[in-house]
Amino acid sequence: MASAPPSGPDSPDPPYTGWHVFFTTLLKTCANPDRLEVKAFDKLGDLLLEADAIVVRKVDPHLAPFRYPDLDFLVPLLRLYTVLEYKSPQDRLTWDDFDQGRVYGLLCKRKYRRTWDGEIAVIFLASAVAGDFYEVSAKNGFPFEPVKQGIRRCLVQGPGPAEGIVYYVINLMELGREYPESLLNLLSARRRLYKLPQAGDERGAMAQDLFYATLSREMKKMLEPYKGMPGLSEITEDLSELRRQVMAMHTIEERLEGIPPEQLLKGIPPKQRLEGLDAEQRLEGIPPEQLLKGIPPEQRAELLKLLLKELSPK
Repeated sequence: MASAPPSGPDSPDPPYTGWHVFFTTLLKTCANPDRLEVKAFDKLGDLLLEADAIVVRKVDPHLAPFRYPDLDFLVPLLRLYTVLEYKSPQDRLTWDDFDQGRVYGLLCKRKYRRTWDGEIAVIFLASAVAGDFYEVSAKNGFPFEPVKQGIRRCLVQGPGPAEGIVYYVINLMELGREYPESLLNLLSARRRLYKLPQAGDERGAMAQDLFYATLSREMKKMLEPYKGMPGLSEITEDLSELRRQVMAMHTIEERLEGIPPEQLLKGIPPKQRLEGLDAEQRLEGIPPEQLLKGIPPEQRAELLKLLLKELSPK
């Protein structure tokens, strides 16, 4: 039986899945908190229609919002407030989703008391788009034009000089092929095709840094309260496989670096801990009183004789 997810300001309501939790966690980890505020599952109102949304706010529009390059493709698309509508790898973007996103954009503007539509952006991220999506959106007065590979933009200009709310569709499959080493591939149907950067170069070092910050066992602990949510088992399997790949890129010494001795020895039986050590190494650092502990009196007497013999003048 699936366990109930936790409640709170960062807790998702249905129909959110483990993929949405994973997406927001990755977003929070990549974001520089002093420059980009991530409002996960932000409640935009009290009515049933006013559901949770993922909203990011630019704290300082002049500074780079991300600590890692994997989500830099979002930087030129962000406005003061940006609503992110993410579709899991098995899902696709439809016209109904676009209608919902338009509502979210207006609710976001209302909640945060913004005067200008031009301060709001709505970004849809999906692995697939319905075949009639762009045709229907154009007929409804929302034509999309390509910005770059994998990204399309729709900006409807009002009668005045100010810009309206801008809408973007990001095809994660197309963008992932453009950037095969970006962690954005873990969010799409390309997740099993993710190309892990090689160690030794700057990009590889940054990717591994991000991996250990985001996709380590700590990440799994963050997902643990949502156990049972659809998609979560697939995510944890992907993370385990990625962890194995990263670990294989390091020497044994590199893997053990920075781990306290007590953690390294945890779970290893005493006999195995001593394997490969000579007698002096095994006894090194052990106080004399502990060395004698458990030794029968007759053996202690024999040791004393040997010690006196060793200390006696030649």
